[in-house]
Amino acid sequence: NITVNFDDKVINQGNTVSKSTCKNTGYFYLKELYSSLGISDFFDKVCSGRKIAFNPNMINMVLTFSRILDPGSKMHTLKNLTGFYGDFDFSHQDILRFMDILEENYDEYLSHLFESSNKVIKRNTNVCYFDCTNFYFEKESEDEDVYDEITGELIKGLLKYGVSKEHRPNPIVQMGLFMDNQGIPITYELFPGNTNDCLTYRPNFGRIKKQFDLGRVISVADKGMTTGDNIWYTINTPTHDGYVFSMSIRGAEKSIKDYVLEQEGYESLS
Repeated sequence: NITVNFDDKVINQGNTVSKSTCKNTGYFYLKELYSSLGISDFFDKVCSGRKIAFNPNMINMVLTFSRILDPGSKMHTLKNLTGFYGDFDFSHQDILRFMDILEENYDEYLSHLFESSNKVIKRNTNVCYFDCTNFYFEKESEDEDVYDEITGELIKGLLKYGVSKEHRPNPIVQMGLFMDNQGIPITYELFPGNTNDCLTYRPNFGRIKKQFDLGRVISVADKGMTTGDNIWYTINTPTHDGYVFSMSIRGAEKSIKDYVLEQEGYESLS
């Protein structure tokens, strides 16, 4: 057993070590897991042949560790970069350029994470959980909708006024998230802040079925997803997927109340 006295001061050459000399080594166990996902090989592949003055994998790794250990903005991570034990050297401009690379390879990156994580822990996608949340921004104006100069396609801005989960008056962005049976994220998608929650389900569900080549799936979601369109879309897939959507009985019609309150027909799952 090792006894540690947390009241003791660490001394270096006769002086108390300042905060600036303390280094975060807590990410070492995360680095081992990160390496097992083969993310470095992924970025080597997608950046092959490109002249890049920074290391995309290094930036992605540090942003990942910081999000877990010390959540904050990318600028916050950069300002605290010297706190990590190791030789990390990149600028804010490098981070922004890296984000462009990540955006260009968004679907491929998520597919890679899903496939490589299967080698670490067997993913169970027989049951998937879905929910929608939103994020507010400290600004007072929405993003404008613009037309693509080349295709003429209307590109809707993400930051819009909508129903904030935190009841804030600021513009928001909606996010729909699918998780597997173990609560591990599969994929997500962003929507304009004025998008109704129920409209985020079908685009996500259709995409994960195709992108991750899933078999029959049972989707579990709250009452915000309970619409006839979502139910029809789920059960009319080629694999005849299933759903468990909650529903408010208090506001339901009499036939549904009678059906739920009927004492016969229930089976115990214990």
